[in-house]
Amino acid sequence: DVLVSTTVALVGNENSKCRTIVIAGVLHNVSSLVQAFGRLRPEQRGADSVVSIFHRPINKTALEETKKFVDTSFQEMKDAGCLDDSAKKDFGNIFSYRGLQEVLLLSNG
Repeated sequence: DVLVSTTVALVGNENSKCRTIVIAGVLHNVSSLVQAFGRLRPEQRGADSVVSIFHRPINKTALEETKKFVDTSFQEMKDAGCLDDSAKKDFGNIFSYRGLQEVLLLSNG
């Protein structure tokens, strides 16, 4: 059996026999990757569980655009009093294509 779902759906995989998640296509950032991993509920996780990711390389244009997006988004959060300058690097690592690329290029993790 195969579950087909978006990475932004509000529900997880409720089939207790499922142990495999396949992520294909659009991932926006580390946050969306973590959300996709969460499709496996705690009782479905174990040594026999697998998460496979199929993602195209991120091009230079996307990396440049994401820097602008992160800068703007961070400034909005800062202006709202939610974050201060000390959080900018972590914010960029979690909510950007750049951070996602760094995680996907890890050999372990």
